[in-house]
Amino acid sequence: MSILEVKNLSFSFPGGEEILSELSVTFTKGSLTVIAGKNGSGKTVLMKNLNGILLPSRGEVRFGEKSTVDHGAWIRQKVGLVFQDADSCIVGHTVMDDILFGPSNLMMCRQESGKAAKRLLKEFGLWDKKDLPPRFLSGGEKKKLTMAGILIMNPEVIILDEPFVGLDFPGVRELLNIILALKEEGRTLVIISHDLEKILAHTDRLIIMEKGRIVKDGKPEELLDSLDSWGIRRPPERCLEEMTWLIS
Repeated sequence: MSILEVKNLSFSFPGGEEILSELSVTFTKGSLTVIAGKNGSGKTVLMKNLNGILLPSRGEVRFGEKSTVDHGAWIRQKVGLVFQDADSCIVGHTVMDDILFGPSNLMMCRQESGKAAKRLLKEFGLWDKKDLPPRFLSGGEKKKLTMAGILIMNPEVIILDEPFVGLDFPGVRELLNIILALKEEGRTLVIISHDLEKILAHTDRLIIMEKGRIVKDGKPEELLDSLDSWGIRRPPERCLEEMTWLIS
């Protein structure tokens, strides 16, 4: 079942060149999709259009029956973005303040938000650091805090921009397990990543972008041997099943 749909999306900044051109794509509920492409292919701009941070120059983005143009604030609660740079997303004076920032802005029930914050911080191994300033967290811990800050608002779609950048081996494994647990819960995940060897074995669908368009869209095993032709490094592993850091 479709949950998020892009129809004939074109986007350009005022006075600038067109970044996305007549792009159409549908995301299925409960799926895990990876979007890959060279720098400048339009991946991040597409990501920001998917939850209404940016609005189409032409075409539309719809969550269910509602478009980002008319229902942007509501859709941003349903489609959560986890940006690559965790530091730019952290605003609270303490870890607990930060995870509660979103629910407070949305005037969600404080008691329920407090319970959810405690549960998420415990799940992510951050409960003992709840009173610390976020600057004392490691890079991996900051990334987990930004994910917790999105998950507390219970989005149905979660988009992660280069989630594995800057993480060591244990950090990648921990984040991968969190992503797979979210998929198991039935969340819809869209991951923008060039670290394909870390996630591709768990991916339902691979989308390749080039110059603001989708040039390939299919199962990872079908597209694996064409990656180099689109300027994307093919992981050195021999087969798809080996392309994960969960293998010891």
